[in-house]
Amino acid sequence: ILVIVLYVAKEARKIVTTLNKESFVRDLMVIDHSTDQPVKICTWNDLSGPECGTLVSDGDLFKVIGITALRPITCKGFQIESTMSTEIIRDPEGEKAAALAE
Repeated sequence: ILVIVLYVAKEARKIVTTLNKESFVRDLMVIDHSTDQPVKICTWNDLSGPECGTLVSDGDLFKVIGITALRPITCKGFQIESTMSTEIIRDPEGEKAAALAE
């Protein structure tokens, strides 16, 4: 999906699973052309670190990014989570990305 990043949590939060495994999660609030409502994307582990930290917008400009292979879940409202094959495309190209940036 192509989205506009509205908000990135400053730090990842640590979650301890039932098997005592530590995972790190960072929340992104994004919006796309299909709705007026922001959607929360939870990025896990590798994607919760510097990969997300660089998405914080400088000044008044919001960043347009592409995100692949997300998994929809319902937990206290609708949200989307990253999977093992999720990639963040920082500078998507093409007509749709340019239109969303405008």
